[in-house]
Amino acid sequence: MSVNRFLYQKVLSAGLGLIAPIAIGLIFQVLGLTAFYIPALFGIPLAIGGWYLPNLLVRDQAEAARKEFSRSVAVYMELVGSERISGAPPGKALESAAQVGRNWAFVRIPQTLTEARYAGTAPWTRSSSSPRDQRPTWVKSPR
Repeated sequence: MSVNRFLYQKVLSAGLGLIAPIAIGLIFQVLGLTAFYIPALFGIPLAIGGWYLPNLLVRDQAEAARKEFSRSVAVYMELVGSERISGAPPGKALESAAQVGRNWAFVRIPQTLTEARYAGTAPWTRSSSSPRDQRPTWVKSPR
């Protein structure tokens, strides 16, 4: 998810949390059920909750992506090992093992191997660079 989309979701959910109780309060007042301000009092707490809701959703998605990536890397390493046992050279084993999967991790691995080939470095040195080295400066380190 892009940063713009994430911030858009935060503002949208906070705005809905603020405006929905006010709209409900107006409808209740027109119908004569209750005063306008009673449901509107819930607007600020709902807006605060709506502001933090996308954080929880992204955290869950990130955890699922980490688990999927861990499984994909384990499968990739097993495939590389089986290629090496069958006598393939290291570079060829890395490339042929990366062609098997179809999920996002198996899409990223060939991209990294291609970047290493164009950079003129060995694939295992390119793929072992830390994700922290590739992270934009505005992203905080995980705790």
